Amino acid sequence: VDALAQKHAEMHFAKESVEVLRYSPDCSRLAAGSHDNHIDIYDTTRGYARVARCHGHSSYITHIDWSLDSRILQSTCGAYELLYFEADTGKQ
Repeated sequence: VDALAQKHAEMHFAKESVEVLRYSPDCSRLAAGSHDNHIDIYDTTRGYARVARCHGHSSYITHIDWSLDSRILQSTCGAYELLYFEADTGKQ
């Protein structure tokens, strides 16, 4: 089997469309912000298993940025809210 054709990970995103994807600076996490007002955080070292879901925005996610140490992410939404979340827990 061709290496490029092998399945590496199966990810289940939100029911609504994903607006933004951002890898953490250390590449250990992937944050996916969607039109269902949530951010899902996936662990890239464990086959992209979802490790946290961030709640709190009142509109769809527009931007995501990570802290340099990959522990905190900040996000904005269509309602112009700026929120901060812990990457390990998804807590605001």
